Amino acid sequence: MKPHSLRLPTIVAAALSLVSCATEVPRQVAFNEATFTKVTLMPVNAYTTEIVQRSYAQQENLQEPDPRFQKYVRQVESDVSSQ
Repeated sequence: MKPHSLRLPTIVAAALSLVSCATEVPRQVAFNEATFTKVTLMPVNAYTTEIVQRSYAQQENLQEPDPRFQKYVRQVESDVSSQ
């Protein structure tokens, strides 16, 4: 095996070991169980993945979704008493 062909696996292994040793960052928001009472359900597909990634993760202002989309979304109150 050529010496330069060992470099990439060595670099990848070193990077992975550094990531696993990274210091955890403290959370900025406290856990509030009361805020977990409403659950929104929607199918996972390319259309909904785009909504989640671009609207929520990247905070892009997407145009309104197709009107047919809403009939597939469900919002329910969670049953926190059944644990």
